[in-house]
Amino acid sequence: MDGKNYGKNRIFCDLGDLERTYSVVNALASPVRLGILKLLVKKSMSISELAQALNVSISSISMHVSILKEAGMISVISKPGKHGSFKVCGVFVETVQLDLFSATQEQMSKSLSWDVPIGSYSNADIKPPCGMLGENGYFEQEDEPYVFYHPLHDQARLLWFSSGEVSYRISNRLFHTNKVTRLTLSFEICSEAPGYNNNWPSEIYVKINGKKIHTFDIAGDYGGIRGLMTPQWWSTSNTQYGELKTIIIDDEGLTVDGERVSSDGFDALGIGEGYYFTFALGVEALARNSGGMNLFGRGFGNYDQDIKVEIDYLLS
Repeated sequence: MDGKNYGKNRIFCDLGDLERTYSVVNALASPVRLGILKLLVKKSMSISELAQALNVSISSISMHVSILKEAGMISVISKPGKHGSFKVCGVFVETVQLDLFSATQEQMSKSLSWDVPIGSYSNADIKPPCGMLGENGYFEQEDEPYVFYHPLHDQARLLWFSSGEVSYRISNRLFHTNKVTRLTLSFEICSEAPGYNNNWPSEIYVKINGKKIHTFDIAGDYGGIRGLMTPQWWSTSNTQYGELKTIIIDDEGLTVDGERVSSDGFDALGIGEGYYFTFALGVEALARNSGGMNLFGRGFGNYDQDIKVEIDYLLS
């Protein structure tokens, strides 16, 4: 990658989960592990490259890498090499926050998270060029919108289109049974150009229950270096990875990648109504930068996830 921060994960710790907090704090309590993070902020590196850069044995580096991975701060991917496989490490987190007072609430805070497969959309209204990949190859012919209605479209690992949108139905059961304090949605995405083009801007919008809540700019359709998760059979002349976008909604409003962008919260967006809320991503054909979109699922890009949903709530 080029050293830019494309929206890494954020780690939030408190004293209500001492085991998790200790794992994160312990991961940071080492000059060697801090040195590893400093190097990985600049670029992905193998175990042997880290050992050489820090003048530490490979066995010691492997132990430190394991601790950082367990804390959720880096990713470790096995890659094939000339003499067997080797492990490549990449930084997975942007910020770490420790809240000392949240655990003093009278009610216990809990969290539930799951992935919504990118191919499990409830509706797709898209325009070509477009396409969809499964774990081992294309679904149907490229640039045919029929592929979005393929019987196995829920198994998609990468999908793309020039304009239009895909919409997902997400269960809101916890909103009916508990006091929800925060809803987090994250996904990996980039624009869509022929092959790839790192300078191919696109305006991608987000809708909740049919209401457009935000439009963010994506600089390009990223390629030139294989994504950490992207399989070897997918040509490096094509799209490789995207930006990880994080949307947080609470009672106070909407935050995108750490910036408060709207005062529309749960009630204004109707998230707790009915049995589900809808979440949609799309590109307007007449937008100033209508550069399309690629949406990444597990096994493609730099993040091994689909659309991740996390709900923080208080036990009743």
